[in-house]
Parts: sequence; structure tokens; C-alpha cells
Amino acid sequence: QNVKFIYLIRNPIDRAISHYFHNRLVDKEIIDINVEFSNINSKYYHYSDYTKQMIPYLKYFDRSNILVKNVVDYQGRNININELLHFIIGQSINNADEKKIQFRNSFKDLLLNNQDSIHTDISIINQKQYCSKISLARSAGLKKKVLQKMIFVMQEKYNEFSELVGLENKNWIECYEEYL
Repeated sequence: QNVKFIYLIRNPIDRAISHYFHNRLVDKEIIDINVEFSNINSKYYHYSDYTKQMIPYLKYFDRSNILVKNVVDYQGRNININELLHFIIGQSINNADEKKIQFRNSFKDLLLNNQDSIHTDISIINQKQYCSKISLARSAGLKKKVLQKMIFVMQEKYNEFSELVGLENKNWIECYEEYL
């Protein structure tokens, strides 16, 4: 019961589109983008369904042992190391304790040296950058009607997840207004 999880999420719509294009790139996807995202049972919708991913953990672990963060929070070395360490070890690190400072610095170096594993294409944190994959999808032929359906489906899934884990609800539709 002492296990702690840091669960990193990203914009579920961008995540689904990015996954689709990655699979196209490595020849694992041959279905047209409009056909794939018109299907309510698309595997890409399921891969971005954070609620389904989280529920099994909540059966065995208390919600207080799970820290949910948006991967954008870790871009550009914007890591609040004290927040993470407080979550993991249950106490703050102040400048008076040399061993704790060394631990904090080692932990931060570990995170920063492994940023490829928590990397996303979003480099600047602002509203438009949350929605970076849509222009790629639209230029690849993603139809407006399909995009609208995709946003609606993913927004519902994200709302459910936000409620489950106590996150502030994010309105992804606002991100994509210029494409609708």
C-alpha cells in the first residue's frame, strides 16, 4: 500500500492523432484517418481513455497514492521537484538537510536525463500548443465532421477521467475552434 504512482497524461486528442501517425510511419496502420476516427470503437479512442487505464489501479490503491500530471507540466525542465518528492516521500525538502538536498538533486537529474521517456511535441505551454497535432491531421485529410465527432468522444472520456481523479476539467473544444 506504500506504492506511489505518477500518472502522466497528455491532450487525449493529440495523443490519439500522434499514435495514428506513428503507426502509419512504421507501417502498422493502413486504414484511412477518416475511416479510423469515424469509428466510435477505434483503438485510438481506447488508448486515450485514461479512465479505463486508471480504474484497475483504484481498485487496489488509494487515490492519494496517485499523482496525475499533464506531461506539459514537465516540458522545458519545468519540473517542480519538491512537489514530486513531497508526493513520493511524504515530506518537503528544505535547504537545511544536506542528505535530502542530495537526494532531491539526484532525483531531478534522473528525471531530466530521462526526459525522452516523458517527451511530448509540445514545447511552449499555452492554449494553442495543447492542440498541436490537429493541423497535421487536417493537412493529412482529416474531415471537419470526423474531427468534431472525435473531439466530442474524447471530451466525454476526459470529463469522466477528470471526475474520477479530481482534476480540473479541461475544455478541449476551445483548443480546436479554429479547425471546426
